[in-house]
Amino acid sequence: MPFIIPGDEASPLKTYLMKPFARKDLSCEEGVFSYRMLRARQCVECVFGILPARWRLLDKAIETNTNKAERIVRCICLLLNIIIDLEGTTHYHSVLQENSKIRGSHQAKTNVSGRSFIWFSKGAIDVRNTFKVYFNGPTAVTLSPNRKVYLH
Repeated sequence: MPFIIPGDEASPLKTYLMKPFARKDLSCEEGVFSYRMLRARQCVECVFGILPARWRLLDKAIETNTNKAERIVRCICLLLNIIIDLEGTTHYHSVLQENSKIRGSHQAKTNVSGRSFIWFSKGAIDVRNTFKVYFNGPTAVTLSPNRKVYLH
């Protein structure tokens, strides 16, 4: 499977950019996939909020060559993981909840003036369906009809 970037509903579906299924008439398996994509995207967005708050260096462009900038970002991610291990994650969960409240009020629309847009290929659909099957495997999380999460 390729590495992917979790996107939101307004994102185009690409082999490298996954978006959740449309909210209308979701099967249970599609709901699980969409839930997992949402959680992954929230984690990524949270990190992009936490990193610049901890290291002001990331508030602007890193003015160095690409290789050195990549090493700087990798070191910062490693340091963040060490800090989380030492301090715990309580602070970071509250930041994540606050970010999700802000994001919820600024949701992008995917359907403009009744038109639906097709932004995906057969390959992208195959990748998404493969992840859907994987997410619904033997140790998967499923959603009940009232959208509560249950572990198998």
